Amino acid sequence: VVEIKKSKKTESKFFSKLVGIDKDAFGDLEGQVFILKQFWKSKTNKIIVAQKNNSTSISGYACYYAQPDGSGYLMRIGVRKASQGKGIGRLLMNHMFKEFKGRLELDVSVDNTQAVNFYKRIGMTLAAEYVSSEGVAFYNFKSTKVN
Repeated sequence: VVEIKKSKKTESKFFSKLVGIDKDAFGDLEGQVFILKQFWKSKTNKIIVAQKNNSTSISGYACYYAQPDGSGYLMRIGVRKASQGKGIGRLLMNHMFKEFKGRLELDVSVDNTQAVNFYKRIGMTLAAEYVSSEGVAFYNFKSTKVN
Protein backbone atom coordinates (compact mmCIF):
# COMPACT_ATOMS: atom_id res chain seq x y z
CA VAL A 1 0.00 0.00 0.00
CA VAL A 2 1.31 3.44 -0.94
CA GLU A 3 0.48 6.54 1.10
CA ILE A 4 0.71 10.17 0.05
CA LYS A 5 2.40 12.27 2.72
CA LYS A 6 3.34 15.92 2.98
CA SER A 7 7.09 16.24 3.17
CA LYS A 8 8.55 18.31 5.96
CA LYS A 9 11.16 20.48 4.29
CA THR A 10 13.32 20.18 7.41
CA GLU A 11 13.88 16.52 6.55
CA SER A 12 17.03 16.85 4.45
CA LYS A 13 17.02 13.12 3.66
CA PHE A 14 13.94 13.75 1.50
CA PHE A 15 15.74 16.28 -0.69
CA SER A 16 18.39 13.81 -1.84
CA LYS A 17 15.63 11.25 -2.49
CA LEU A 18 13.68 13.79 -4.59
CA VAL A 19 16.76 14.50 -6.68
CA GLY A 20 17.25 10.74 -7.17
CA ILE A 21 13.63 10.27 -8.28
CA ASP A 22 13.88 13.28 -10.58
CA LYS A 23 17.01 11.93 -12.28
CA ASP A 24 15.45 8.47 -12.59
CA ALA A 25 12.23 9.87 -14.09
CA PHE A 26 13.68 12.57 -16.35
CA GLY A 27 17.38 11.77 -16.83
CA ASP A 28 20.18 14.07 -15.73
CA LEU A 29 18.88 17.46 -16.88
CA GLU A 30 20.78 20.72 -16.70
CA GLY A 31 19.58 22.82 -13.77
CA GLN A 32 17.28 20.20 -12.23
CA VAL A 33 19.02 20.21 -8.81
CA PHE A 34 18.90 24.02 -8.79
CA ILE A 35 15.17 24.02 -9.61
CA LEU A 36 14.38 21.49 -6.89
CA LYS A 37 16.57 23.38 -4.40
CA GLN A 38 14.72 26.66 -5.11
CA PHE A 39 11.42 24.89 -4.65
CA TRP A 40 12.65 23.26 -1.43
CA LYS A 41 13.71 26.64 0.04
CA SER A 42 10.41 28.40 -0.71
CA LYS A 43 8.10 28.91 2.26
CA THR A 44 4.91 28.79 0.13
CA ASN A 45 5.63 25.75 -2.03
CA LYS A 46 4.50 22.29 -0.92
CA ILE A 47 5.93 18.86 -1.59
CA ILE A 48 4.09 15.56 -1.28
CA VAL A 49 5.65 12.14 -1.61
CA ALA A 50 4.34 8.66 -2.42
CA GLN A 51 5.78 6.33 0.19
CA LYS A 52 5.18 2.65 0.89
CA ASN A 53 3.71 2.02 4.34
CA ASN A 54 6.33 1.37 7.02
CA SER A 55 9.12 2.19 4.58
CA THR A 56 11.48 5.05 3.84
CA SER A 57 11.29 4.23 0.12
CA ILE A 58 9.77 7.03 -1.95
CA SER A 59 8.37 6.14 -5.38
CA GLY A 60 7.19 9.59 -6.48
CA TYR A 61 6.73 13.23 -5.55
CA ALA A 62 4.89 16.39 -6.57
CA CYS A 63 5.89 20.03 -6.01
CA TYR A 64 3.06 22.56 -6.08
CA TYR A 65 1.65 25.75 -4.58
CA ALA A 66 -1.63 27.55 -3.99
CA GLN A 67 -2.40 30.36 -6.44
CA PRO A 68 -4.02 33.63 -5.29
CA ASP A 69 -7.45 32.46 -6.57
CA GLY A 70 -7.26 29.35 -4.35
CA SER A 71 -6.50 26.91 -7.16
CA GLY A 72 -3.35 24.80 -7.20
CA TYR A 73 -0.44 24.98 -9.60
CA LEU A 74 1.64 21.84 -10.19
CA MET A 75 5.29 22.77 -10.71
CA ARG A 76 6.76 19.30 -11.03
CA ILE A 77 5.77 15.68 -10.61
CA GLY A 78 8.10 12.71 -10.83
CA VAL A 79 7.67 8.96 -10.44
CA ARG A 80 10.51 6.42 -10.47
CA LYS A 81 10.61 4.48 -13.74
CA ALA A 82 10.07 1.19 -11.89
CA SER A 83 6.89 2.63 -10.33
CA GLN A 84 5.44 4.22 -13.47
CA GLY A 85 2.16 2.76 -14.69
CA LYS A 86 1.20 1.61 -11.18
CA GLY A 87 -1.09 4.48 -10.19
CA ILE A 88 1.47 6.54 -8.24
CA GLY A 89 1.08 9.63 -10.43
CA ARG A 90 -2.71 9.35 -10.19
CA LEU A 91 -2.49 9.12 -6.35
CA LEU A 92 -0.33 12.24 -6.23
CA MET A 93 -2.68 14.13 -8.58
CA ASN A 94 -5.77 13.02 -6.64
CA HIS A 95 -4.22 14.36 -3.43
CA MET A 96 -3.84 17.78 -5.07
CA PHE A 97 -7.33 17.62 -6.61
CA LYS A 98 -8.74 17.08 -3.11
CA GLU A 99 -6.65 19.84 -1.55
CA PHE A 100 -7.72 22.38 -4.18
CA LYS A 101 -11.29 21.12 -4.62
CA GLY A 102 -10.53 19.97 -8.16
CA ARG A 103 -9.02 23.28 -9.31
CA LEU A 104 -5.52 22.52 -10.54
CA GLU A 105 -3.34 23.93 -13.32
CA LEU A 106 -0.01 22.93 -14.86
CA ASP A 107 2.24 23.50 -17.85
CA VAL A 108 3.99 20.69 -19.72
CA SER A 109 6.30 20.58 -22.73
CA VAL A 110 4.44 19.51 -25.87
CA ASP A 111 7.31 17.06 -26.47
CA ASN A 112 6.53 15.19 -23.23
CA THR A 113 3.86 13.01 -24.83
CA GLN A 114 3.81 10.54 -21.93
CA ALA A 115 2.87 13.32 -19.49
CA VAL A 116 0.44 14.97 -21.94
CA ASN A 117 -1.41 11.66 -22.38
CA PHE A 118 -1.42 11.08 -18.61
CA TYR A 119 -3.00 14.49 -17.90
CA LYS A 120 -5.66 13.86 -20.56
CA ARG A 121 -6.41 10.39 -19.11
CA ILE A 122 -7.02 11.81 -15.64
CA GLY A 123 -9.48 14.36 -17.01
CA MET A 124 -7.47 17.55 -17.32
CA THR A 125 -8.41 19.92 -20.13
CA LEU A 126 -6.00 21.53 -22.58
CA ALA A 127 -6.53 25.25 -21.97
CA ALA A 128 -3.76 26.88 -24.02
CA GLU A 129 -0.59 26.37 -26.02
CA TYR A 130 2.32 28.81 -25.91
CA VAL A 131 6.02 29.15 -26.66
CA SER A 132 8.40 30.19 -23.86
CA SER A 133 11.02 32.93 -24.24
CA GLU A 134 13.55 30.09 -24.74
CA GLY A 135 11.54 28.86 -27.75
CA VAL A 136 10.07 25.77 -26.04
CA ALA A 137 6.42 24.92 -26.82
CA PHE A 138 4.18 24.19 -23.83
CA TYR A 139 0.61 23.12 -23.15
CA ASN A 140 -1.32 24.61 -20.26
CA PHE A 141 -3.74 22.14 -18.67
CA LYS A 142 -6.51 22.99 -16.22
CA SER A 143 -8.94 20.94 -14.22
CA THR A 144 -12.17 21.90 -12.54
CA LYS A 145 -13.18 18.37 -11.64
CA VAL A 146 -14.52 17.84 -8.15
CA ASN A 147 -13.09 14.97 -6.11
